Amino acid sequence: MYHHADHFAHPEEFHPERWLGEDPRFAHDRKEAFEPFSHGSRNCLGKNLAYAEMRTIMARMLFNFDMRLAEGYETWAHGIEIHNLYEKPPLFIHLTPRDEAERARLRPN
Repeated sequence: MYHHADHFAHPEEFHPERWLGEDPRFAHDRKEAFEPFSHGSRNCLGKNLAYAEMRTIMARMLFNFDMRLAEGYETWAHGIEIHNLYEKPPLFIHLTPRDEAERARLRPN
């Protein structure tokens, strides 16, 4: 699909400007046909490792910090647009380090 002329103009050539949406030569490209890291036999080999690392980082963040939204970001989720991927506005939060007693309380027995 990535190299088929029905989907892309000049499919065998490298043209980074095709993804910028400014070049009229590539206005009719079917960009939704290009999914290099998420489907089929070309699935990303490192995707599961990346997910595991993200879960570990998030768990460490939740364990070590109290988090609260910065002022003015209470309605942050209303600015999210969903296309092929989520298009999210910036989110600012305040991190307050937890003390050792609070971290000990959160540890599993």
